[in-house]
Amino acid sequence: MNVLLVSSYESGFQSLGTTVAAAHLKALGVPARLIDLSLGPAPPVEELAGTTLVGFHVPMYHSLPASFGFASRLRSSLPAAKIFFFGLYASLFREEILAKYGDYVLNTNWEDELGALVLEGRPARPPADAAAGASLPAFAYQRQNRFLPPARELLPDLGHYAKLIDNGARLLTGNVEASRGCIHPCSHCPLPPVYGGKVTLVPEEVVLADIDRLVEMGARHICFIDPDFLNAPRHSLAIVEAMNDRYPFLTYDFTAKISHFRKHADYVRQLAPLGLKYVLTAMEFNDDSTLERLRKKHSTDDLAWSIDFLRLLGVHVKPTFVFVNPWVDVEEMMRLLEFIEENDLIECVDPVQYKIRLLLFRNSLLLDGTYIDKSTFGITNDFYTEWQHENSEIEALYRDLVTLVDHHLAARSSFFDAFYAVKELIARYLPDRGGRAMEVRIRSHAIAGDVPRYDVPNFCCAEPTDEHMLELKGLV
Repeated sequence: MNVLLVSSYESGFQSLGTTVAAAHLKALGVPARLIDLSLGPAPPVEELAGTTLVGFHVPMYHSLPASFGFASRLRSSLPAAKIFFFGLYASLFREEILAKYGDYVLNTNWEDELGALVLEGRPARPPADAAAGASLPAFAYQRQNRFLPPARELLPDLGHYAKLIDNGARLLTGNVEASRGCIHPCSHCPLPPVYGGKVTLVPEEVVLADIDRLVEMGARHICFIDPDFLNAPRHSLAIVEAMNDRYPFLTYDFTAKISHFRKHADYVRQLAPLGLKYVLTAMEFNDDSTLERLRKKHSTDDLAWSIDFLRLLGVHVKPTFVFVNPWVDVEEMMRLLEFIEENDLIECVDPVQYKIRLLLFRNSLLLDGTYIDKSTFGITNDFYTEWQHENSEIEALYRDLVTLVDHHLAARSSFFDAFYAVKELIARYLPDRGGRAMEVRIRSHAIAGDVPRYDVPNFCCAEPTDEHMLELKGLV
């Protein structure tokens, strides 16, 4: 059997999905070829003649357009090859994938199903037929039982992937997974429809074996890509303590919910001195009613508390936001910018955040109309529902934000310059103040350019940029 495993975008890192899948195939005596579309164009189909099975790992919304485009080419050029998809967004869009792009979609326990697919020609658990009109995938979360460290040697070395910039140094970085799934019900997140509040822990010895390999490959920083590293804080702390014992020179970062910093403060205090550089956290907005609609289970008071708490520990905070959403007005946008400014977060917020728009993906918990008036909904396609803000000026502002932010990203402007350009733009949209425009004053700030950051933009897997939305719309 000739197996091809394809990845397209995983936040700029090596693909964990394809390398883990390759490790499981190798254990079965089945070699695999890996292709990473984020590093270059797909090879000519002629080079893939003889391929009998192709797997696409789609853990992010951003990985869908390239994967679907390549899968369509393969279906027409290699009709004998079977195509399967796996990863979070494969589960989320199971029906659409089976209708147009693939023959199989593996469940959340895809490691368990992969062996049967290769050896028997079908997954271990045949996918159930989707119920007519069902709004959610027709199968439930399954906990996997097989774990192996990824076969990272099958992809290009770490120098081809995202690096952490820290005090002028560019550190080779490895992405590591200690858990999958999430216990929280955030209404705009793709995890609840797929995982239903469940979490799978990757065994400590498997995670540490992967870290051993990454250090051999030159990694000096580790990014834990778990949806929330504090879903299982005892498990996470044990891994970091063991990692620090072996490699005290390693630094790391992780993602966690705002509410977990207070709830698990004792664990965070223990994690901080073990090389923790920063935490990525979805603040979303500094408005309690918006946070309630998103079911974030944190308040604006929690935002301020977490920033102060982490800074006292010497840990940087890197927030993400849903800057453009159906409930926002221009004054609230300005208040969010002032919050960023007053809390010295300008150098911690990637400029791409200022053009992030709420995504109503298919199966989104927000589509029931509880928190969004259905009159704002527009065209629904296979993957998402368009929405229009009730205030047309917000739509005009969004278009201007996209243009402005794209300009600063292309020009590699400083975070500081991009922030104040966005603030000046929003000031022009503020309601009339008797003919007086708001004066935007540049404020001195305590946190300068020494904030560690990756050399690729940071944004949430659930909130694609406008470019990714247009690419996907082009496939519909």
